[in-house]
Amino acid sequence: MAENDFKQHVHSSEDFYALLELESSATEAEIRRAYRQTARKYHPDKVGASNQAALEKFHLLQIAYGILSDDSLKELYDNGRRARQEQEARKSAFSDRRKAMVEELERRESNGRKRKVEEQQAEQRLEQLAADGKRRRLEMQDRLRREQLQADALYQQDQQRKEEQQMGTESQLDELDRGISVRYVKNDKTERWDKAFLETKFAKHGTIEGIILKEKRLKPPGAKHKQDYFVATILYKSIREAHAAILQFPEAQAMDEELKAVESVGWVVARKNDTTTTTKEDTGTAPIKSDESRKIPKFSFNPKLATK
Repeated sequence: MAENDFKQHVHSSEDFYALLELESSATEAEIRRAYRQTARKYHPDKVGASNQAALEKFHLLQIAYGILSDDSLKELYDNGRRARQEQEARKSAFSDRRKAMVEELERRESNGRKRKVEEQQAEQRLEQLAADGKRRRLEMQDRLRREQLQADALYQQDQQRKEEQQMGTESQLDELDRGISVRYVKNDKTERWDKAFLETKFAKHGTIEGIILKEKRLKPPGAKHKQDYFVATILYKSIREAHAAILQFPEAQAMDEELKAVESVGWVVARKNDTTTTTKEDTGTAPIKSDESRKIPKFSFNPKLATK
């Protein structure tokens, strides 16, 4: 190629040193040797005329060698190459500074957003703590209120229970005051005595509101073994009627053969200075002395209770 052809490539941006794998300080001999070694790889006789990329590379190698082997052209190329490198360095430095500035700006913005998020989170935590505190206070107030209501309810229940117990005791005592106890030995005849039978025998003394009939084992005086007895508790409408039943029983027993099986008729609750009790002692038969006969039965009459 003519020198004028090489001049038009002096200001080419192509790095001819890199193309020949040389340093910019390479000598003429090093340039010539590198060209020969590289050109052989891309020579048309070796790669063929159809390998367009290899042909273009071979043509570019010729231009590189033509410029670098000519001192005047090499100087022009080196000056231009150096100027381009300095410009690239300035651009790179500017780019680095700009990149650093952008990164710093982004970092500050990120830190700013982070601080804002942290402030928002802190504010949310404070609001949550306040809400939790309020909720706990309300729960405590509600619990105390419910505990107070429960305590009041328990107090009312306790008072009501005491009142009911007092009323029940008074009612039971009143009923027991109107009750008489009838005791007789259990045998084939008396086993047939039911509440209806007893009511028939004792209703002549007054209105009967209820009868409780129980079977007990008692020990008669002088006996070694206990014996089966029936104990009937009869509740009259009034104390006067109950008193009449006890006082009039000996007369009724004398006139009624069946009632002779009865061994004792007396008060359910013993009265102080009141010895009104009819037993077979009055007819020559000693009464049974038993702790069972002195116990107050646990019962409650209801006027509506059936006596059968």
